[in-house]
Parts: sequence; C-alpha cells; structure tokens
Amino acid sequence: MYHGDLNRDAGVVSLNIEALKAFNDTITIARYQEMVAESAKITEFCSSGGLESGRSFPFGRAHLDFMEYYNYENLKIACAFELHLKARLLKRDFVVHEIDGSAGFKDLEVEQRKRPIHRQRLLTRTEYHFDGSLNYLPGLKESSLKFSLIVEEPEYTEALELSATLLHLVQEYRKLRNMIHLPGDLPSTPFLASLQRPVAEILIEFMQVDLVDESEMLIAKHDLNPTQLNRYRARNA
Repeated sequence: MYHGDLNRDAGVVSLNIEALKAFNDTITIARYQEMVAESAKITEFCSSGGLESGRSFPFGRAHLDFMEYYNYENLKIACAFELHLKARLLKRDFVVHEIDGSAGFKDLEVEQRKRPIHRQRLLTRTEYHFDGSLNYLPGLKESSLKFSLIVEEPEYTEALELSATLLHLVQEYRKLRNMIHLPGDLPSTPFLASLQRPVAEILIEFMQVDLVDESEMLIAKHDLNPTQLNRYRARNA
C-alpha cells in the first residue's frame, strides 16, 4: 500500500469496500426502509388510542431483530468506521501499520503513538525487500493502528478531516462496540438521541459521499475495476 500512488489508492478502495460490507450487513442500513414503515405504524397506533382502542401493539420484525442483535449492530458499524478511518489516513499518505521499534525505528514507533507518520518518512529510512515470494517493508508490524488511538489523539483526529458530528458519532460507536463484552441492559446513548436526524440517514449519506463517491473517483483516476464497489455501494443511497 505504500509503493506508489496506484497501490495506495487501490488500498484505499479496498478498505472502503470492506467498510461498505460491514455497514450493509446491519439491520440499521439494510432494513432501514422496513424500520421506517414499522415506525409509521407504531406512530399511527399511538395517536389513535393505543391499547385502549382494543388493537394489539404493532410489533415489527425489523425492530425486534434490531433489539435482539443490538450489540452486533454496534460491533459491525464500529468495525466499518475503523476500516474507513484507516482508508482516510492511507489516502492522506500516512502509515496505517504499527511501526516496529525493534527493527531500528524506535523513534518513529514512539512518535506514532501521538501523531500519524507520513509514508515518505518511513521510505527515507528503509526500502522494499524481496523474500523470494513477497515484497515487504522492514519496520512494519502485521498489526494496524488501534481504533482508540485514531479517534482520541488530537493529531490523528485532525488528520482524519471529519466533521465534529461524525467524529463524535464514531467515538460513540467505538464505545458501544465494547458493550458486547459486557452483556446487560442497553447502554444510554445521549448523543445518538440528541441527533436531529435518524442515525441511519446520517450513515447512509456518509457511506455514499465518503466511501462510494471517493472510491469511484480513485477507480476512475487509475482505471481500476469497479465491479466489487458496485456490489457493495450504499444500498439505500
């Protein structure tokens, strides 16, 4: 991903496609219209007397499934955000792998914990090696930057170039993701409740503009194959 602009941009598209897969595998996105229709029935039921009217509450399958899989919803959405944020850093020429200080790059490893490292800084210190089957860059770990680092350290959040609302949304889902390890009552989400639009609408718009549209421009720039992106574009856009 660091060997020239073509490889970098192909990596960006690949990460965005994986993010789209995760977003589209949620009830929040894939069944949004179904949930809207169910919400309309609930609103009509409540405004026309509710249970006192003698009718049964109009439970909707999509809402019931959403409640059952709530933790997995948050896990997938957070995963999608993490993949895309690494695509954003990569597109801006930053290293998204963790740097290995034991390979002679201790200074960069320490610095990377506070700010993103430009790929050229690494390439001026090392070059690609061939092990008989693969080209690799000494100094890179197999692991990538931690999600918490990307969304909490100021110089990383600045490099992401996200709006304040979207950054807060990402931070919220990162916290919600961790609730899958702590089963119990549904967590309170004041920020999500304070949004002026349904979170699904915000996510769908974000997917279209920041993932699909951006990836289409890179595909056109390098004449890449658009087939996979077309399969996973924002379904509700």
